[in-house]
Amino acid sequence: MTKQTPNPELFLIYIDPKDKAEVTKRLAAAGSLEELDENNLLLRVTTKASSPETQWRELTNLAGSLATVQPVLIDEKGQTLFPTGDVTVRFSKKPTAKQLKDFAAKYGLQLRDRNEFVPEQAAFKTNTYLPDVLQQIDTDKDIKTAWPNTRSRYQRRS
Repeated sequence: MTKQTPNPELFLIYIDPKDKAEVTKRLAAAGSLEELDENNLLLRVTTKASSPETQWRELTNLAGSLATVQPVLIDEKGQTLFPTGDVTVRFSKKPTAKQLKDFAAKYGLQLRDRNEFVPEQAAFKTNTYLPDVLQQIDTDKDIKTAWPNTRSRYQRRS
């Protein structure tokens, strides 16, 4: 798995557009908000907690059930990655339905879907702190690799 570290200053906030005003109000004191699209806000925190995970917990508590907070990740090339909240896992061998259910329960995930073209692969949804989940999965002997599903911002070059 490629190394991706959380940016301690940036967090992606997933919202339902109907809750945008309330979420914005709840998070306003934490930092500055930028609208990425109708369902996503980028929060640049102004007062940092002791760790990105502590910051994530504080922001998750502030947002409550109205939004999902994910840390923005930085890869080894310095590229900013926006996690979708999904984790793709490639198992060493094709898992059974029961193995997928047990795996999801073990790591606090929800099975999203299986890859129809790669039977050893499945995608899971997580509402927990993404870097910790990936670190835990990385030590599982039945897993070949796991990675967060992300989006990136692209800039046009002239």
